[in-house]
Amino acid sequence: MKVYFDESYPHTQEIMILGSLFLSNEANKYLHKEFLKLRAEKKYNKELKYSKIRTKKDLEFAKEAISLFLKSKMPYYRASILPYNEEGLKSINGENVYSKRVTAYSHSAKGLVLDNLLPNQNADLIMDREDRIARSKFKDKILKAKAALGGKVVSVAHVDSRKENTNLVQICDILTGAILQNLRPSKGTNGSGKRKRELGEYYKKETGINDFKVKRIKTKKGKIKIYTLEAPNLQKKFAYVHPQKRAK
Repeated sequence: MKVYFDESYPHTQEIMILGSLFLSNEANKYLHKEFLKLRAEKKYNKELKYSKIRTKKDLEFAKEAISLFLKSKMPYYRASILPYNEEGLKSINGENVYSKRVTAYSHSAKGLVLDNLLPNQNADLIMDREDRIARSKFKDKILKAKAALGGKVVSVAHVDSRKENTNLVQICDILTGAILQNLRPSKGTNGSGKRKRELGEYYKKETGINDFKVKRIKTKKGKIKIYTLEAPNLQKKFAYVHPQKRAK
């Protein structure tokens, strides 16, 4: 199993969206092959990233990436939306909002990944390089927690998502950014703001999700699940079905 992990947040940082794209090894090979083929067909040679969507070509390729994911039968995507400002994290222990964010991030990320793996299911966790992840000691926590559940995360890699062999992080980035756009729409009548709003509308249309503010969202056949969390439940096995129950 391959798990691609990414995050998205507004410049105000009052919320944080964590996203994970789950693929069996077979699905990973297929999606990677199709993504490379799509890049060649569309002559898109740069990194696909939500924060860098500025042109119509960027927008159209982002739409193609979302469509590729939705049409692929095996991959599934999970996201959690957590509070990230002082008010939202007031019930979390910590000296300041920064330390509270580290706690909230690491616990929520751990639950997002582990509670969506089956018992004894091995996985390689692949993340874009982010100082925030390193500061939360997320790698150490997730390795210990998975071992305690009876399975294990075989590796945790911080990668350059621009590289060909790890560029599926880019699809996770776009799926996560599209959620942010529907919660915090971009401003501006042209350029990047306009393109991102169009991407958000496309995501809504293709997934059938109309309301992003409900606590639990599930698309047809569970391909996409999104959970909105509130403190202090960020430190519990919040909204997910525990893998041991799901396996029965």
